[in-house]
Amino acid sequence: MLSRGGASDFHALAAAGERVVAFDGALRTSTDGRTRTVGHLASPPRALAIADGNRVLATTADGLMTSSDGGARWSALPGAPRLLFVDWADSAVVAGLDPEGTLHLSSDAGRTWRVVQETGSNPQAIEASESGGRASVTVATEEHLLTFPAP
Repeated sequence: MLSRGGASDFHALAAAGERVVAFDGALRTSTDGRTRTVGHLASPPRALAIADGNRVLATTADGLMTSSDGGARWSALPGAPRLLFVDWADSAVVAGLDPEGTLHLSSDAGRTWRVVQETGSNPQAIEASESGGRASVTVATEEHLLTFPAP
């Protein structure tokens, strides 16, 4: 997304292809990296993640929110853990970190979750990826950088 020329400080940002979803006090989406549409998310996101350009997840104080239309409309994911950070490994596998540093995984795009590992306190970031048909998750805490296979 083109810079807003110092008018924004993006607190959360995610991109896939040409689609960008960002939050700077307002939810802003773009499908071409040049024009922006202002959207609505009931609670400010701490983190945003895009799977395939259309499916977006947002961690909020109200819980994990999902959008299947690139961030235009949002709904809660019932039963999802309360997460600080979230990332897609592929179109189905999602990894998330809760405030206590517990790693959670979903293999069905966030509909169901399981606890994978306690990673320690003070989670800082998560990165999920897929390579050669195998997903993995890297977690950063204040003390460690840990990598886990994602089944």
